[in-house]
Amino acid sequence: MLDVIHSDFVRLEKDTKAAEDSAQSAYDHFMEESSMAQAEMETTVKHKEKAKSDAGQSLEETNASLSSAETTLESAWAEFEKLKPACIETGQTYSERRQRRKDEIAALKEALEILENV
Repeated sequence: MLDVIHSDFVRLEKDTKAAEDSAQSAYDHFMEESSMAQAEMETTVKHKEKAKSDAGQSLEETNASLSSAETTLESAWAEFEKLKPACIETGQTYSERRQRRKDEIAALKEALEILENV
């Protein structure tokens, strides 16, 4: 009976040792994969933080450019509003302006003719 108990104990010890070795191997494999995944995730986080920083800097530059463009637009608009009455709102129709221009050209030609004859 002691021989049976001893053989059962040896078999149980052998099975337990094999199970422990298998579990240790699985644990080591899991830890190796976890370390690689963690390193990959840390690298990804660094890249994303760099991209976020670059995007933030680009946003600041774009906002500054927008502010400058808005200032330029406002000054151009103010200049346009100042010149608008003199250029657009003359109170004359196109045909009246055209006729006035023709009269002015004729007067200048007449003056040139007089000056050439002198």
